[in-house]
Amino acid sequence: MYGSVIAKFDFPIYKTDEAIKREQDSLMKQFQPYYSVNESIGSEQVSRFLHDFSQGVPGLPKEYVGLIAHQLQRLYQTGIINTTEYNRIYKDSTSMIRIINGKNVKSVPIGSFYSTIAAYERIFYDEKLATQRQLLSRCNLNNYVEANVIYDKERSEAEKADMMRGPFF
Repeated sequence: MYGSVIAKFDFPIYKTDEAIKREQDSLMKQFQPYYSVNESIGSEQVSRFLHDFSQGVPGLPKEYVGLIAHQLQRLYQTGIINTTEYNRIYKDSTSMIRIINGKNVKSVPIGSFYSTIAAYERIFYDEKLATQRQLLSRCNLNNYVEANVIYDKERSEAEKADMMRGPFF
């Protein structure tokens, strides 16, 4: 057998550009973008809805205001991501995002959230609301559905930069 070979000095090991690109692409598949939840958006939108329809929804019993407000609260508790961004994340095959909560960060499946369009559609999953969809569509409920899970560009870009400075250079 051969004895141990130890170099007496450091020397570079060069990789091809293709090898570096493959390693970077592999790392980027594992990347999870950072998002934060803006709690005030949900409460503001629900309050605005309750204010705008304090006299009730025209043509419906007053109880519908409470039903819709409850649906909106549930949507905001789950989390809503802008539809364009939501679709971009899915297209990039990102399955997880990182949610920042103070100093804590946790990875959460992207499917746990609603896009703004899916959130609007979800309002009508309630049987009572579904039967009145045509009448409720005149209320422009989509005006009360806003993304409350916000992309943290600064933190995400910093994480990407750290990943790209990996050991392959």
